[in-house]
Amino acid sequence: MTGRFKRLTLTELADNAEFFQVALEGLELSHQCASGLVIEESAFKRVRLTGVRLRGARLLDVLVELCELSGAEWDAARWRRVAVRDSRLAGVQLAGATLEDVSFTDCGLESAYLAGAVTKNVRWERCILREAVLAGAGLAGAVFDRCDLTDADLQGALLRGADLRTSEISGLRARPEDLRGVVLAPHQAVQVVGLMGVVIREIEGLIA
Repeated sequence: MTGRFKRLTLTELADNAEFFQVALEGLELSHQCASGLVIEESAFKRVRLTGVRLRGARLLDVLVELCELSGAEWDAARWRRVAVRDSRLAGVQLAGATLEDVSFTDCGLESAYLAGAVTKNVRWERCILREAVLAGAGLAGAVFDRCDLTDADLQGALLRGADLRTSEISGLRARPEDLRGVVLAPHQAVQVVGLMGVVIREIEGLIA
């Protein structure tokens, strides 16, 4: 937490509330509903937001650290210059969200739902995205650095320039056309060929 933030004690979220240069730390705000929140130049640390429903929330220049956001619903959210670190977001819903200059580091996003999300300069680093749904999302240029994308759904996603070279992509669900322009490592080629329906077999009796 930086010294310029004002420490704020909060027990309830209200519609259209605005937070500017505040520090929220160690708070329990789970299972609440609010719309139109605006949070700018602020920091969250060890805040529980399990199962919250926040419609149309706008986050600008926000740090989220060591927080619990599993099952949270961020309908029509707009995040810009947001850093999420060491946090749990299992089953988080960001369908149709707009994410610009956003990073997720060391986060658990199992079964996260980001269908139709629009992203620009978004980076996932050492994140677990098993069974995450990113179908139809705009992921051009996104970086997945040492992430687990096992059984993730990328059908219909825009992946041109997206970098998956260091990530686990076993069971990835995507159509051949979805993978145009994606950046992969050589060892991932066999998995991608499998998505195209190609069967690879050893030649029996071949003498080296």
